[in-house]
Amino acid sequence: MLCSDDGEEIVDVRGPISSDEMEFVLRAAIAGAGVAALPSQLVHEPLMRLELEVALPGYHLRGADLHVVLPSAAFVPTRVMLLRDHLVRAGRADTSAREPIYRHSRTPADRARSRRALAGDSNGSV
Repeated sequence: MLCSDDGEEIVDVRGPISSDEMEFVLRAAIAGAGVAALPSQLVHEPLMRLELEVALPGYHLRGADLHVVLPSAAFVPTRVMLLRDHLVRAGRADTSAREPIYRHSRTPADRARSRRALAGDSNGSV
């Protein structure tokens, strides 16, 4: 599901490569195999090296749900309760997190546009 300021859109994505291993997806996207939905902290360096760029400006992925499963409610260690409570608070506070979709920076023009956008030039469309 892709989200934008205008709402949500369901997009059926198909292709020859599919994986839930983030490092593989990152390497494939850098190699030009297609688009990648990855957390921003994983793509920071490839973005700085202009190996990747944002593929769909204005769109982002909705965050996933987090479930805390405990073996028993009878005895929950204090450290586990504190971690659970922290995760709940952090999840509520981070509702604005927007993860874009990335792609390989294919051409010199793409890389120049990415470079301008990273420098804060409003003509860059990343």
